[in-house]
Amino acid sequence: MDEYLSFKKLITPLLIQILFWGAVIGNTIESLFYSHGFFEAVFYLIIGPVLIRIICEGLIVIFEINNTLTEIRDHQRSSTAPTVVLSSSTPPVV
Repeated sequence: MDEYLSFKKLITPLLIQILFWGAVIGNTIESLFYSHGFFEAVFYLIIGPVLIRIICEGLIVIFEINNTLTEIRDHQRSSTAPTVVLSSSTPPVV
């Protein structure tokens, strides 16, 4: 619960999945009851869910990029950086 309150874990990807299923159900109802012909209904039944899925996946990809960048940042913070020791015999190059 602390991860949700501190915004370390996001709830939006879950909401996008709920939005997807609601949009698919709405698309199905609209194509069955409000289309003007058989071929139009079949077209909306096939193309509608595919387009809805593409849009929702695009939104989820944005959140996955955020998660990956957060993991990279946390990994870099946890690893110790090697220290560079310059020998006194060679002058530093400027």
